[in-house]
Amino acid sequence: MSQRVALILQLSQDEHGQSMLHFAAARSHGRNALFQLLQETEINIGYRDELYRTARDVAIQANLPENIQEIDKWVVHLAARGETEKLVELLLEGYDHLTDVGDEEYNTAVDVATERNHMDTVAFLQSVAAFQVSRVEGGGEILPPEGRMALTTEYRPK
Repeated sequence: MSQRVALILQLSQDEHGQSMLHFAAARSHGRNALFQLLQETEINIGYRDELYRTARDVAIQANLPENIQEIDKWVVHLAARGETEKLVELLLEGYDHLTDVGDEEYNTAVDVATERNHMDTVAFLQSVAAFQVSRVEGGGEILPPEGRMALTTEYRPK
């Protein structure tokens, strides 16, 4: 799928700010269907609706653990591919499930990135807890633009 089509899908939302991913997360699907949707579209899982809910939050409210697991599996998949910049983007958008999730074999994103020797990704994921603490202590604000630039530059793959 082209980046343009993925962007259109990302920006398509209803009057409550819910994206296609929010709707998909609220419904039961066949095995791996939600994960396949994420692979094909690369929709940003950090996108929030007007109630500040991610698709993962919607899946929790809908009591659909299989959808939660598939979204978590996507995070692990990004780490397995060494997609540090995408993980940084999620963190900067306030997505807060980067280090506390795993795949169906209970491998965390750090475990998989380490196994695949993506050391930039490992270093970034290990720093996430400290970043989240500083964000909370700072009143919940996301970094200002200069802080974002420093973070993304620091973890840019070599």
